[in-house]
Amino acid sequence: RGAARRGCPPGELTLRQATTMLPLPTWAITALAVVGFVSVAAFVLRVVRFVSRNFLRSTLSLKQYGAGAGYWAVVTGASDGIGKAYALALAKAGFNVLLVSRTRSKLDAVAAEIAAKYPRVQTNVVAIDFAAARTADFDALDKALRTTSVGVLVNNAGMSLEYPERFLDADAQRQRDIVQVNCAALTECTLRVLRAMIRNAHQG
Repeated sequence: RGAARRGCPPGELTLRQATTMLPLPTWAITALAVVGFVSVAAFVLRVVRFVSRNFLRSTLSLKQYGAGAGYWAVVTGASDGIGKAYALALAKAGFNVLLVSRTRSKLDAVAAEIAAKYPRVQTNVVAIDFAAARTADFDALDKALRTTSVGVLVNNAGMSLEYPERFLDADAQRQRDIVQVNCAALTECTLRVLRAMIRNAHQG
């Protein structure tokens, strides 16, 4: 009746009445306070890490990989798009650049652009069609790597469907090319470059 006289519907209690009727022991209140503090602290820590990682952390120094010290960067898919942007950025940082892609004329154009912008940077080009690459193609890459000290490898070459479509509807040859470029050729290219890195490091 008291709750009804205070304007509460019958059968309902105010928060104050409920806590008065069912008081929590001190240890329970302390435990809840600790849980709340830990939850808030964890959230704040996540926010701080996110801000630090994405907005405050200093840029990675490429000098530790040989920038400006005569080392080379190998960039696949370097004839245009993201690969070309990587090649130009690495040249600006002081790397010599080995450009690898399918079309020799496009590679030569990128090499000429790098030479014009960064005269002290050396370039070399290796034309490989990763969708149809054979052992001889990767041997040509090996030959280009023999006299270079590689500090960075950018595996940018890749292939996908021209537009989203169901697996069963996609062109079978296109799917084989995707596997060849994104898996087999990428693995072989990485293997050849890593071998050259280790070999030249031991020679140096």
